Amino acid sequence: MIQEKLQYLVSLAVIIIFNQKNYVNGWTSLVTFSQRHHHLKPSNKVSHQSREAGPLYSSTPFEADYYGDAYTKNPYLEEVSPLAVSADTKLIIGLNKYSHDTSICAADASTGIVLFALSKERLTRKKHDAGNVAVLVEKCLECLDLDLDAIQHVVVNNHHNRILPIETNRQHMEWEEGLLINNGAEAGYNDDLNLIPDASKQEISHHLAHA
Repeated sequence: MIQEKLQYLVSLAVIIIFNQKNYVNGWTSLVTFSQRHHHLKPSNKVSHQSREAGPLYSSTPFEADYYGDAYTKNPYLEEVSPLAVSADTKLIIGLNKYSHDTSICAADASTGIVLFALSKERLTRKKHDAGNVAVLVEKCLECLDLDLDAIQHVVVNNHHNRILPIETNRQHMEWEEGLLINNGAEAGYNDDLNLIPDASKQEISHHLAHA
């Protein structure tokens, strides 16, 4: 009994070796031999002849040069933001700042299409987070792959007090930053990312902005 099984296994090995260059013929021969040995009838459910011919072993091609040189730039590893826009894009941004739910919305200045919108609480993980918008503007420009000079016009709303007259006084903004407002951990009031000094500005009522 054991000798018969050994002969069976050796025969299978011989079939595989002689047919390894042709997967279809190898598989067909193997199935046919097995059916004869066990006195089985061929099945009509699966047609092995329909399999496409191909090599028994195959490998996914790759560029070996990308793995050998630490200074070689690998294009498959470049981190490009899915929100990135053309470098000549100009922005109009709307800001809710120095009040609850500090947020930003950036639109293409030429088309009006909204490109980016975010609430500060999504970055700081503090519900209804307030204060300045430095971190929001930074994240916006990072995602759109733009610089600060891409911001063409800024619209801000005032809630508790006027904004633009205060922001034009850099000494006042330095004082605001020195107070470490917003739970004693807020910096950035005097930062260009918060003041955006080179853009034109417009201020509207907080409640009008709601409308």
